[in-house]
Amino acid sequence: MGSFIPKFTYAFNLGANYKGFDASVFFQGVQGNKIYNATRTISEGMVRFFNASTRVLDAWRPDHTNTDVPRAISSDPNQNARPSNRFLEDGSYLRLKNVMIGYTVPDKWLQTTAKGVIRGVRLYVSAQNVLTFTKYTGYDPEVGNRTINTSSLTNGIDAAVYPQPKAYQVGIQANF
Repeated sequence: MGSFIPKFTYAFNLGANYKGFDASVFFQGVQGNKIYNATRTISEGMVRFFNASTRVLDAWRPDHTNTDVPRAISSDPNQNARPSNRFLEDGSYLRLKNVMIGYTVPDKWLQTTAKGVIRGVRLYVSAQNVLTFTKYTGYDPEVGNRTINTSSLTNGIDAAVYPQPKAYQVGIQANF
């Protein structure tokens, strides 16, 4: 049904400078891997009637047959939460991993105002993990290995591992 190993992994970095301004972006992604969304097993499997996702509202009923969510029934005789390809999803993604924009103060201006004490100043803003383009419905398609029940055979299984954090920075680089 697929593999957690991507068919290919890619990244590209772009940078530009113009009149004291500089910018760089770094994109990274994978293509052609599968992720078993174990989080959906709990939230859509209907093994209990609490903490379910709103997706179960689309469950099969005699008056609502055009759905891919099985019927909801007490004690789960349907085995809605059993491992199946229902919870297997495309894990391909493209992520903007890093973006940075900066401005270098002109030397001529520094010489007149700082009187030679400061040789260079650069102001910048940067951000990590800003955007992710994916069809994956879980928290983060960049899932790794998570040890469950002392087994390390969990590659490609998303058990609601905390997603990649977003980070924002503002900074000043000064040369004295």
